[in-house]
Amino acid sequence: NNPTIIDFSWNKVSNAVRYQIQIATDSLFNNIFYTDQYVYDTTITLGSFNYATKYYWKIYSYDVNNISYNSAVWNFKIQEIPALKLKITALVEGMYYPLFNQLSRRDSVKAELRQVVSPYNIIATSNNVLDSLSYSSYFSFPFASPGTYYIVYKHFNSLDTWSKSGGESFNYTDTSTYNFTSSASQAFGNNLKLKGSKYCVISGDVDGDGYIDASDASPIDNDSYISRTGRFLPTDLNGDNFVDADDMNIQDNNRNRGVIQP
Repeated sequence: NNPTIIDFSWNKVSNAVRYQIQIATDSLFNNIFYTDQYVYDTTITLGSFNYATKYYWKIYSYDVNNISYNSAVWNFKIQEIPALKLKITALVEGMYYPLFNQLSRRDSVKAELRQVVSPYNIIATSNNVLDSLSYSSYFSFPFASPGTYYIVYKHFNSLDTWSKSGGESFNYTDTSTYNFTSSASQAFGNNLKLKGSKYCVISGDVDGDGYIDASDASPIDNDSYISRTGRFLPTDLNGDNFVDADDMNIQDNNRNRGVIQP
């Protein structure tokens, strides 16, 4: 768990006139990362080490006759890439079946972290899979700085859903958690839909323009007319791999709803 800048130091050898440091990514020193054979002190500071990488290092001392003596081999590992981590629990309305308390399939979702002040710029994005049984997805945002952010949850045929007013706090130490299913107030503007006993992100934004209207109904109607089948179709709102009246009903019930954000 070392930082990417390391201070190296070693004991002075009484008859040494110079030292050589060798750093490698393998214990046999076949892959040399850094070497310097003209070090005249017993300390050196080096940087640019790669995250999540193990390194091996040793020192050679040289006397006035240029005869060298090598030290033991030491090793160290650089910390993982600093990242904000987030677990989101959410349900997609069209694919959620309260009777079985599960989604019709696992699906791809995206999370954004946005600034809490206008214009609410995107700080980081991450993609993962929504589990059909736990309704959870884990997201990682490498190099994003700790702070307070809005969470925006995105599914390809549902309305983007923002977290509640004020934003959520993130740090490098903990995995933040956010649950959109527990209450309508978990979404900015209460922009969730109750289905059974759980709140869901709203399905029906087929064209992804942030509003559910006739432009979403038309492709569903067209695909339903030809009985289109296939996996992960934008017009297949309930995830049964078949576009039909059930999908049209979901879209129609959500007509004129849109993204609500700060």
